[in-house]
Amino acid sequence: MKKKSVLTIMLILMIVLTGFGIINLLKDKGDSWSSRWDHTVTVQNKATDPGQSVAEFTISEGAEYSIALSWNLQGEGKDLTKASEDGGIGFVTGCVISDPEGNMVYGTAATAVYLDTTLRMEPGNYQITYTYLTSEEDYIEFAKKYLCGEMSAKTWAKDLDFQRIVTDGSRTLDFELKVHKQLDGTWQVFAALFCILTAICVAVILLAAFSKGKQLQSPRYDERQELERGRGFRYGFFTLLISIGCVLCFDWTGVIPEHNQTVFYATCIFMGLLVYASYCIWHESYFALNQKTNAVLVFFTLIGLFNIALGISSIVDGSLVQNGIFETRFLNLECGVLFLILMVVLLVKRARDKKKNAADEDEE
Repeated sequence: MKKKSVLTIMLILMIVLTGFGIINLLKDKGDSWSSRWDHTVTVQNKATDPGQSVAEFTISEGAEYSIALSWNLQGEGKDLTKASEDGGIGFVTGCVISDPEGNMVYGTAATAVYLDTTLRMEPGNYQITYTYLTSEEDYIEFAKKYLCGEMSAKTWAKDLDFQRIVTDGSRTLDFELKVHKQLDGTWQVFAALFCILTAICVAVILLAAFSKGKQLQSPRYDERQELERGRGFRYGFFTLLISIGCVLCFDWTGVIPEHNQTVFYATCIFMGLLVYASYCIWHESYFALNQKTNAVLVFFTLIGLFNIALGISSIVDGSLVQNGIFETRFLNLECGVLFLILMVVLLVKRARDKKKNAADEDEE
């Protein structure tokens, strides 16, 4: 395949990736409300000061909304380990979201939490009320009113172990609430198809411009290259099988949460591709005899940096890991690492060959 054909293919990938990146960004551009704040609660003889705190947000359009809700000890961020292990947090926080008529639309209770949910919300002013609970009786009453029946409330209260949780003192909690209007699923499908069709149209135009009516030269590999490529396929295939087997074992033992499976299986694919491509590059069988490597090297770098940038942006905005689960945006980071590793392998191979050629010339 000619260098121009490779450039066209890489450009297609860039357009598709950029399109899907724009779709993800547009998800957060609808009607939304976001706020972070901290609140100090003092516990004395099983009484809290204050007993409640309230926040409000406004919805201007009726639709499905994604709600990200969290609270934790100040400085702990989204890591809930300390809050779950430290019995001295002082109280349980009950949370209720009420619609403009005062009816509850969502409720939960925990010492610390980070969760996402989806609600159908109509226009109006909504109120979120946090109630600080310091006794099993208070929790049961709250749960019966907002969360569940009496039997479940009593069971949950025993699991919380208020004797361990409630201790006197002042604690500062960091609260966060994000409300985002969800894009219509049909719109997202059409947007994705538009990105793909646009990429195909660009590819056809570029190929026509590059070929100028001439037939594109097909890639040519000699017998040694074909043999090495076969070995690369084999090593990549066995890497894929072994990594999938490991994921299955972890899945059966419960080490991998169910919602993490997509990311882990995609990681297996990336590992197989990495082994195959690295082996072929190192044994001079990745590129055809009539193919130049400079354009491929440039696009390996561009695609790698582009996806690394998307991954870093997800880390910065906290969307890479949600409630201990890797989001699909983690695949951008993995894809970026994959292409950057291949770029390094290609550069090291090129430097090694240059050094070897220089040594051969000195011997002559």
